[in-house]
Amino acid sequence: MIEIESYDDVHRINMSISFFGKQIFPINAYIVNDVLIDTGAASLSRDFLDAIKEFTIRTVVNTHAHPDHTGSNSAFPFVYVHRKGMDRLKNPQLEMQIQKFLYGLPEPSNPKEIPSVLKTGEYTFDVMYTPGHSPDHISLYEPRKKWAFTGDLLLWGPTREVFVDVKIYDAIESLERLAGLDIDILFPGHGPPFRNPKEALAKQVGTLKDFGMQIRELHERGWNAEEIRNHLFGRERMYVYLCGGKFSALNLIKSYLED
Repeated sequence: MIEIESYDDVHRINMSISFFGKQIFPINAYIVNDVLIDTGAASLSRDFLDAIKEFTIRTVVNTHAHPDHTGSNSAFPFVYVHRKGMDRLKNPQLEMQIQKFLYGLPEPSNPKEIPSVLKTGEYTFDVMYTPGHSPDHISLYEPRKKWAFTGDLLLWGPTREVFVDVKIYDAIESLERLAGLDIDILFPGHGPPFRNPKEALAKQVGTLKDFGMQIRELHERGWNAEEIRNHLFGRERMYVYLCGGKFSALNLIKSYLED
């Protein structure tokens, strides 16, 4: 299912992956003038490209190189991405078998390193390096309209399972940088926009820091990562085992203990 919702000059392409007829995973792409931000999953590519054919796209940007954000890249001459994501776009790979089932494998695309400023029509985006969710993650900020496009840095719901490459302290620092901006509406990679982004960012930073304190206190008492995970979350949820340990609550605990 694909729906297009408009917020001023921002068009949100809301895609949903289905499982036995049930919508289980929403994915966003955004169009502002002739700029397309993220391209969804390869499994939705045909419907996605058909849905946006009325728009003229001259510039494509990936907030990061995960396959649920890069699935239709190959339909465009090139895409901008952070330099740390370029190899992944040239040689797409899926880290987990479940990703093939849910997203499909993107075809190789032609990436270019994104500049520090991106202009489209009357809008100018500051390109911010915001690692944490992934090492190549960027966010786009339009200071005049007070828009922020933040990929997977801030999502709805509590943080529990994360990918093995998440760096939680980098994520906290990136969230704090965003919280220092004057943002009226924040457009995430999944789910509806945040209408009170300052409150949402501050809450997430506070929650992650408090959680980190709990984890470090337990670790200082001699608890290992698995014991801390079981105490705070219980055992891993069933679908985590389909990910071969690359997406789990244990990864989150370990990320707090790395530094």
